[in-house]
Amino acid sequence: GESIIGVAMAMIIVASIALGEGEAPLALNLHNWDIVSQVLGLIFFVSAIVILVRQIMKK
Repeated sequence: GESIIGVAMAMIIVASIALGEGEAPLALNLHNWDIVSQVLGLIFFVSAIVILVRQIMKK
């Protein structure tokens, strides 16, 4: 499954380069995403740590 996805992504990238679109056809160009992504990453990381600690403390 993973190799099929890799081939499909490669075809999309090659087609994008051939059409002059660039090397990142699936990139999201969102304004102020750098700050939001850092906050979301921190929230998910802390949530994962809390969940893991709770699972360990149950046993």
